[in-house]
Amino acid sequence: MNENERELESNATSLKHRIGRMMLLGGFIIISISFMLISIRSVMFYALILTGAEFQVTGADYYIESLFFLLGFVAIIAGLIIYGTSLFSNEGLWILQTGPYVR
Repeated sequence: MNENERELESNATSLKHRIGRMMLLGGFIIISISFMLISIRSVMFYALILTGAEFQVTGADYYIESLFFLLGFVAIIAGLIIYGTSLFSNEGLWILQTGPYVR
């Protein structure tokens, strides 16, 4: 009975581990895409400046890039939380949650 419980707990831990790692990697990929979008947009604006064309840049021009950056940041934080909780046992998590003082 205990071996089955340990096996189920091990499978759940490895699943959490994989999900956390995938979210962490996905967050880094999303942030890199946002940096690529920002750099492409900057090069386009620089080319417009060199040609002497008149244009107006508003804050709405960067909503998609900032949304990608925010989504990537949230995915990285969630991935770290999920990945970190799969590395500790329940007793280790209890110690981390209580801190130096037992409540």
